[in-house]
Amino acid sequence: MVHNNLSNELFGVEELAQAMGMSRGHLYRRVRGITGCSPNTVLNVIRLYYGKELLNCDNFTIAEVAYKVGFNSNTYFIKCFSDHFGISPGKYKQQQAGQQVAVESLARETPAFVQAFRTIISSFENRNLQKETPDNLPTPATRFFGREKEIDAILEILSSRKLVSAIGVGGTGKTRVAIEAGRKVKHLFQLHS
Repeated sequence: MVHNNLSNELFGVEELAQAMGMSRGHLYRRVRGITGCSPNTVLNVIRLYYGKELLNCDNFTIAEVAYKVGFNSNTYFIKCFSDHFGISPGKYKQQQAGQQVAVESLARETPAFVQAFRTIISSFENRNLQKETPDNLPTPATRFFGREKEIDAILEILSSRKLVSAIGVGGTGKTRVAIEAGRKVKHLFQLHS
């Protein structure tokens, strides 16, 4: 999941929580309890380790690596990389090219909390694959006598990949209609990992 969204700078804790079928707060507590770090810190460290691997290739510049691992700023990537590994990406790249730059911090293996985070992610991915479809909508669907035309109109719009906004006064069943429409078209919007 993280790997598939690595270059997406907008992929963060909110998107990860949604993909895993839990609230942001619940994800935060689970990840913090297991790794001792926030999910955002873990995501950044994972991106930095992927960046470190890409720097080993001669094909990519530092700016390209920063973009490929989801940093929208080359400067921010350099700062984070330097802070975490104790060496700039440029010096690290030189070292990998055979230059002698002695930095003992680069000998560290992937941190235990990153390994633990990967375990969490895979357990949720496996859990979601075992389900036929995720069914975490807030209320059960009910019969909608007299509202079939509304639901059909919403389905037609959603099927064409357009956004639908249900507006009106409270208590008219907008949420229930939206949930029913969502249930009927969810097969069109499955997450692929």
